Amino acid sequence: TLYRSGKFVLTVHGISDEVRHETFRMKADKWLDRIFHIPYGATCFISEGVRSHYSPGGVQEGVFTIYNPMLFPDVTCRDYRLHKLIGVDNGTPIVGTSCRLARVKAPELFIDVMCRVLKQHPKVHAVVFGDGDEGLVHRLQDMVSSQGFCGRVHFLGYRSDAPVLVADFDCFVMTSLSEGLPTAILEAMSHKVPFAMMEGKGGLKDIAMLDKSEGPIGIVAKRGDAEGMANGVLHILRDSAFANALSEKAFEVGKKLFDVQMVTDRLLEVYHSLTI
Repeated sequence: TLYRSGKFVLTVHGISDEVRHETFRMKADKWLDRIFHIPYGATCFISEGVRSHYSPGGVQEGVFTIYNPMLFPDVTCRDYRLHKLIGVDNGTPIVGTSCRLARVKAPELFIDVMCRVLKQHPKVHAVVFGDGDEGLVHRLQDMVSSQGFCGRVHFLGYRSDAPVLVADFDCFVMTSLSEGLPTAILEAMSHKVPFAMMEGKGGLKDIAMLDKSEGPIGIVAKRGDAEGMANGVLHILRDSAFANALSEKAFEVGKKLFDVQMVTDRLLEVYHSLTI
């Protein structure tokens, strides 16, 4: 009875054409859908960018955009744990990223941007949270070594406390080609850490749109413009008033759109609509 009722909600988290190697779970889901063809009563996309990719026709009945939630605390602070972890004093500026090291995240572009920043700002250190393909990691390390920045770029691998350590960044940088919704940017916003990103697909479009309509909330560079992004990061590092204005506005916008309670209420509305 439940199966025939159509009281199922499908949530779409990303853009599948950016995935080169399907997981077993993804293959199993496709196989089950072909056999049973579940009658979804509602479809939720986690960003407008993902929704427009799969449902370009505009407003449709039973189709919703509901962002992934994030906690936006009343008080934000940094405790310099990251500085201790990489062995630098509390006054050292840290710029970093947190991501799975894969092609879609464009980590080589991040290293390119950071090498430009490190050349112009001799006190900055860079941090990378995340693991991935070992060959790619070695390539990134070789890029850093060839520029002479081995002691100032820290590859810390996967860390479960990365969302907390991000609070010690002076700027968060994202170079991804595509994101369902860039949760790492939301984490930076919730910690009042200014961010810089490049234009891209999926939820990156949502952040870029918010930067134009409600911001500025961050640095949004053209795709592939490493020099422009590096200059934006340097502006954040050198102008504390500018950095604070960006982070405060981003926190305000984030709390309005991504806060856990607001997102939960919106999702409950969808669930309740299927029980009527």
